[in-house]
Amino acid sequence: MKPNTPHYLDTHYPAGICTKCKQITYYDDFIWNSSTCRPCKKIANEAYRIKNAAKGITVASQICSSCTELKPASMFAASRGNPTGLQYQCKVCHSLNTTNKPNSKYMETLKRSTPPWITEEMMQIMQGFYTIAKQLTSITGVKYEVDHIKALNNKTSCGLNVPWNLQVITKSENASKGNRDLSPP
Repeated sequence: MKPNTPHYLDTHYPAGICTKCKQITYYDDFIWNSSTCRPCKKIANEAYRIKNAAKGITVASQICSSCTELKPASMFAASRGNPTGLQYQCKVCHSLNTTNKPNSKYMETLKRSTPPWITEEMMQIMQGFYTIAKQLTSITGVKYEVDHIKALNNKTSCGLNVPWNLQVITKSENASKGNRDLSPP
């Protein structure tokens, strides 16, 4: 490092005094926009985590309201409003329930894209895609979604909500695909 450069000056000349330890501290040792040095902030953060580690949790295990299985407290998210200090649904059931609730705009597009000639067997096949996505999510822990190969609401063309236009892919793949078609035009 060359002397008289801004980075050299920041790391080799004192910037101020830490409000916790009262030591003279260099610029690089301060947390941005703080009067506390990094070592003091680290100690304070560790003390905070230890103090609040089990705050509010009063049970070691609980029954999930969705799957009705007895699970350890670590499988539930914390909740201040509940008497046990935990949410009523386990993390897995909660993620399945929240990811499978499409918004009303999407449901409207889905209805509009479903042709009137769809038979009951076709509807069951389409429902099977959603069941597979839910099962893959619960087995692997990776979120899977049902994707329309030909997008339902594209600028140039619109696909149909039919079995041969569906596929099960991960949520990240579906998000990266966006509103584009995977099939050639």
